[in-house]
Amino acid sequence: MPNEKSNDTPIASTISELESELSLGVPSSLATPHAETVGERLKRIYPEHYVTIITEMNRVDGPERTAQILNNHSYEGTLRRCFIWERSQQGYDFWAILAKRET
Repeated sequence: MPNEKSNDTPIASTISELESELSLGVPSSLATPHAETVGERLKRIYPEHYVTIITEMNRVDGPERTAQILNNHSYEGTLRRCFIWERSQQGYDFWAILAKRET
């Protein structure tokens, strides 16, 4: 069998792109912080209410819209923009108390 050598250079990168990334010390793919999604943020801040939040979002917006929202990048005030609290089964006061965690 012939001696096959694997090429460890990423196919999508050019030599100059690799050189510029390495000259800065860390490849850009490793230096860029992970952007938290809405779903990740809700799970992190409201772990005990996460299932209730997702269930309510599905009820109000439907599962496809909920999936879109959960996959978007997170920002401050995420919970306040997820659904219309007044129409929720839990009521406005419940969600207003939870939203205070974000401020």
